[in-house]
Amino acid sequence: MLLTSAFRPIPELPPGQIRLVTGRTAAGKAFFDMLGVFAEFETNLRRERQAEGIAKAKRNGVYTGGKRRIDREEVATLISQGLSLSEVARQLGVPRRQIYRIRDELVEAG
Repeated sequence: MLLTSAFRPIPELPPGQIRLVTGRTAAGKAFFDMLGVFAEFETNLRRERQAEGIAKAKRNGVYTGGKRRIDREEVATLISQGLSLSEVARQLGVPRRQIYRIRDELVEAG
């Protein structure tokens, strides 16, 4: 029978020897798949707890995010003066990606 062959007892090993689980057998693959399932489950639980804690802190006015380090008005002024986004980033000493994000925020705000 196929089912009984999967559950045959593991033979006794001589003292000092270790039996390694490998992904080459069906049982080994199932074992590693289950480890992955439990790891993903724990990650999801941790993410849910973190989101709940952040939501609670926001309700209590404790969690407001970090303070803005780049002056949005200065970025808007430099862009309106015709500087490229790379030049704005270089002049302000910030990553170019931040200037792109600020530009997108300014466009959305109108």
